[in-house]
Amino acid sequence: MVGQRILSRMRVTRLTEGDAGALRAQPLSYDRSAAGVDTTHTALRLLERTRILDRTDFDAAARDLFSWRVQSRAGLRIAASEVPLILGSVVRMR
Repeated sequence: MVGQRILSRMRVTRLTEGDAGALRAQPLSYDRSAAGVDTTHTALRLLERTRILDRTDFDAAARDLFSWRVQSRAGLRIAASEVPLILGSVVRMR
């Protein structure tokens, strides 16, 4: 029972085609050229975390990242256009 609750919290849902298309039509949600700017004057703040992987299987770690498991396990609610992600995928994280 506990395992089922954990899996339900890690669920990744699919965006509808309409929602995915609307997100693809939007400009980027961040300014790539501003990646190194001082964020004290904006609503954004930089966050950095480091973690040593418990396993040595790099392919499994990549699968977790590209299937949104890493983000989901961090507590984000994920709605993605594709699982695993591909070039052109869009995602809504809350």
